[in-house]
Amino acid sequence: MVTLSCRSRSMSVPVFLRNAAVLSLMVPLLAFAPLPGFAQQDGGSPDNAALPSAPYRPIPFAFPVSCKLNESCYLQNLIDLDPSQQVLDTFCGGASYDGHKGIDIRVPNLTDMNRGFAVLAIAEGTVVATRDGVADRLVFDAQSLAAVAGRECGNGVVIRHEGGYTSQYCHMFRGSVRVKEGETVQRGEPIGLIGASGHTQFPHLHLTVRRNGNVIDPMTGLEAAPEHCNAPVAVEDGAVPFGSFSYEMIRSREAIIQVGLAEDRFELGDLVYDRLPNAPTGRSSRMIGYGWAINMKAGDRMRVLVTGPDGIFAEHMSEPRPRHQAAYFAFAGKARSPEPGAYEVLIEIIRDGEAVVRRRERAFVEP
Repeated sequence: MVTLSCRSRSMSVPVFLRNAAVLSLMVPLLAFAPLPGFAQQDGGSPDNAALPSAPYRPIPFAFPVSCKLNESCYLQNLIDLDPSQQVLDTFCGGASYDGHKGIDIRVPNLTDMNRGFAVLAIAEGTVVATRDGVADRLVFDAQSLAAVAGRECGNGVVIRHEGGYTSQYCHMFRGSVRVKEGETVQRGEPIGLIGASGHTQFPHLHLTVRRNGNVIDPMTGLEAAPEHCNAPVAVEDGAVPFGSFSYEMIRSREAIIQVGLAEDRFELGDLVYDRLPNAPTGRSSRMIGYGWAINMKAGDRMRVLVTGPDGIFAEHMSEPRPRHQAAYFAFAGKARSPEPGAYEVLIEIIRDGEAVVRRRERAFVEP
């Protein structure tokens, strides 16, 4: 029997969630000491017989989600390479959180999740553990956290690959796990769907990869260690992790994931649940344009510009972010009825006076 464990979040998490036991992933067999509870139905303890070490030979990983990176899905969190309480991601930045032992590939909200994004095996291998049946629900307080105690990974799969590699997939959609223990899967084969099961604050896939029991960074193929941030991608015999994706695309982790118009203010959670106020009309008493971004760096600012039939309707520039911010959104609007017609919302992430990311959306305000 093999257990699974992982922990994911996109926003700051209260201290009571920082459970050292949850962060420990040290079971010798496959090195999966995941969130307690990814175990066989009988609840027995994991088999701790260590697997023999295999010689290092990188294998080309398939990207683990069937989606368009930076269009329909986004890299929310990278691995934390620093064993201390400091955070250090693949590129020596802060797009992670303390103790994070994998990567998180998200879709923006629950409506997007329900469209169905396939989770793919990163390489050929044998399924050694699965779990399904955990409800898809977001965790934002102590009560919802207690409801997933022992099942923080949610619905998931563990696969053993050649060369001493294992891969672990967490938070999949309830009822979507389509493989069974002992089955052989092919590289890129669908094994389930992105979900929001277990301990998560947004719909996503968490992926952890190990080699001979040691956590590795799937972005580089190197073991998780501070000296490996900004390291070259491990290349041998033409094998590069996620080699079909541009390294520069992966390096650009900040992204604007939603832009639009609304007739009133709302909270960040409303974006994740996709329960925004109604679209404005000419009868609305106010109108705002908004942008939602992830992985803004310290010092970044967000510019919101709304233009319409009469030119600039509203404009706002946020204050510089005091630190890395996993999720951020900003408004620009006015407490007056908008003129009916065509509008455009432009969102920019400004860094050192220049726009590093830009996204615009057009909308029509009905009378």
